[in-house]
Order: sequence, then C-alpha cells, then structure tokens
Amino acid sequence: MKFPHLESSPLWKTFSDYGKQIFQPNGVFYWSGLAKKEANIIGTIGAILGPENELEIDGTDKTITFYVPMIRDMITCDPQMIVPYTPITGNPELQNLWREWIIYKGKNSVNLPSGQVDLTGKLSLPVVIPGLSFGIFTGTRLFINSGEEIIVPHKNWDNYAAIIKRQCGGKLTTFQTFAQEGGKLVYNINGMKKKILLSFETQQKAVVLLNFPSNPTGFMPDTITVEKMKETFIDCVEKHQKPIVILCDDAYEGYVYDDSAVNVSVFYELTNLHELIIPIKIDGATKEMLMYGGRIGCFTLGLHDKWFNSEDKDEFCEEFENKVKGTIRSTISNSNTYAQNLVLAMLKQGFDKVLESRKKVVDIIRERYTLMNTLLSEPMPGATMDPNGGAFFLLLNINKKVKASDFNIHLLKKYQTGFIPLEDEKNGVNALRIAFSSIPVSKIPKAVENIKATLKDFGL
Repeated sequence: MKFPHLESSPLWKTFSDYGKQIFQPNGVFYWSGLAKKEANIIGTIGAILGPENELEIDGTDKTITFYVPMIRDMITCDPQMIVPYTPITGNPELQNLWREWIIYKGKNSVNLPSGQVDLTGKLSLPVVIPGLSFGIFTGTRLFINSGEEIIVPHKNWDNYAAIIKRQCGGKLTTFQTFAQEGGKLVYNINGMKKKILLSFETQQKAVVLLNFPSNPTGFMPDTITVEKMKETFIDCVEKHQKPIVILCDDAYEGYVYDDSAVNVSVFYELTNLHELIIPIKIDGATKEMLMYGGRIGCFTLGLHDKWFNSEDKDEFCEEFENKVKGTIRSTISNSNTYAQNLVLAMLKQGFDKVLESRKKVVDIIRERYTLMNTLLSEPMPGATMDPNGGAFFLLLNINKKVKASDFNIHLLKKYQTGFIPLEDEKNGVNALRIAFSSIPVSKIPKAVENIKATLKDFGL
C-alpha cells in the first residue's frame, strides 16, 4: 500500500521500520462494511447473524448478532449493545464525539500560555484503542526500532519499561525529573533538552514521552513551565532540523487540584506549533470517565498546516489512521463494544453534564489531596515529598539508608498500611507512591501518622 501524503511529510522520517511497513489492507471489516451498505444477502463476517425472531420467540424480523440466550437474564440492556463487533478503529460516532470532547476541553482550559485553545480542524480522527497501555505500545511500535530510545523523566510509570523495553525492544533514556531552581524543585527542562540533543546524534528523530499529571509524582506544570517546554522543543528542532515525536500520556487529564497549574494536556500547546514537532495524544475513558475496567482509550495526532495541502488533509489523516488500524488489527483486532457504547452514551448527554456528574468524585479526591499534602508538608526528617498538583498520587522520597521496599513492608506488618515502593538504584529513586485517591479522608491522618512512626522506627 502506498502512503504518498505521509511520505511527503516530516512524519515519514520519524516512523520505525515497522511504522513504514505496517498497513491494513481491505480485509474482512472493509468488505463487511460495504456489504452492509449495498447487499441484502451478507456472508462476510465470522459472526452468527439472523432475524431476531429466529432466536427469541417474541423477537422481530430485524437482523441481529446472535448471542447465548441466557445472557438476557443477566443484563438489563439490549444484547446488541454488547455482542456485535465494532470497526477496527472504533465506533465512528464515538470517534467523532471524542474529537469534539478534546476540542471542548481546550476551549475551556485554564492557565495555558496561549489561553483557551481551539483545536478545531487540527486533529486526526481519534482511533479507539483498548486502554492507554496499548496507546503507549502503538506509539512505541510506530516510531522507534529495536534499540532506539524514548526519553522519559526518571520517575515514571513502571509499565513504560515493560512496554517500551521488554515488549518492543526499545530503550528508556531518562533525565532527572526535577532540578533545583531558586530554592525550589522545578521540572527539569534542561535535563530533558540535553537528552533530546544526544538522541539527535544517534537517531533521525527524538521521541519524548510526557505524562501530566504524572504517575507516580502527581506533578502538573504551570504556565511558565509549559511555555519553557514549547521554547525548548522549537529550539531543538530548528537548530538541528530533525523532528521530535511527543507522546502525551494524558491518562489523568482533568484531575488537577493546584490552581496555578494548567488543567489540560500540554498537547494543546504542541499541536500546530512547528512542522517538526509531532504530538500524539493518548487518552481515554479509563480515568476521565472512571471506567477502569472498560479499557477504552484513544490515539490522536495533532496536525500541522504544513504537512499537507488543505485539499489533501482527509487523505493524509486516513493514511495515518491506516497505520494505527494495521497495528490494532494485527494484535487485538478491535476494542470492547459495550464499553464504547457506554462512553458514547455519556458524551451524548453533553460535555457539561459529564463534568457536572464527575465533579462529586473530583471534589472527594481534591479533599484527600489537600489533606495529604498539608500533613506531609510538615517537617519530616528522613522523607521529602515531590512537587505535585494532580492525578491520583504523590511521591514520598525515603532516606536511602532504608530501602523503600523494606520501609513499606514495615508499614504493612506493624501498621497495616500499604503503598507502592519504587526503587531504582541507578537513578537514585527510593520512594513510596502514595495513592491518596484510594484513602478515605478520615484515614489520611492515621496513614501519615504511621509513615512518621515508621521513620522513627528506622531512626531516620
């Protein structure tokens, strides 16, 4: 298959060998789609279809996807909400509505350097994926070869290593997450820049993975930090004339409790910023709609005007979608039908209504965040807390005299309190990831008391 519009854009140089080779031919789903539109006898897809009254005594003559009848006794909705296949790239109505959801958030953003950002016409059609982990996998496969690197802060989600290194054969190149500046810790943009420039020496592009609000630190940048990031990315690509792919892991977008921080993804500032800056938004319903088990994410490309002539935009986006489509079809085939229908039903109620409904949960988490930060900000020899302002976590650094795992075991055994220990001796990480999101506010003072008691028990 040919990709003339991608090949004439900066994206083509960033693709891995896999990214250049993968494509989705006109297979089962393509011909099934055509048959649905034009045929009255359809023998295409490998599913059992027929008139409803052939399966159910009180059914009609409409064609349905057959199911095991006992399912009707276990659910209250129409089985057709659950059992049929959806297209490889997702329910088309959901794809379009998710793009509108992204645009809506930009128009209602707070503290972005550019103010409220309207991305209308600047987005590919989001491709529905089975969760954000698969989005990281897809971004890795499309943009790096085995042995090439993705740049991440040294305090990062542990699944990145599993996906990028062990699954895809890539490398994680890290920089120290924070640096001292003016007597406080700030996001280490200079450290990130140095890694980008080093990556340019060995690769035809750099690939950076940004995760804000962060898992595990909870860090969310403010206006000045985002502006510095933009300036840094532009400076790198203009001086070296090599592209940067920026994978935005936006799992926790919308969960920001620091009023000085931006409240949406930095993706909004990176889209259409420079023709050599290629932003990918990886987000989804897992956290935004609190549907952890639904496994519905989206994979969206932020477009730049110089990548194509205006009349070629649709073809360009279709070519990019085909790459993602080929990756999905060759791995998990498609995403969960029922979860897509639930997310679609929520969004169709109106974006304002979604946020209004979610607000009660956000307010609960905000209260937990505030109390946990207040108590852990008190002087505490032997432990320090990283800057944080969002997501579901904060990171408590433990004096390296005691391994974080030993500290956590002591907390569990003596005080029946459990967190996630993070240890990376090479990068100097020895910390506890505290998910304040899962601790009722009434138990937070006791949790902090138990941490302080453990510090005392170890003589820290």
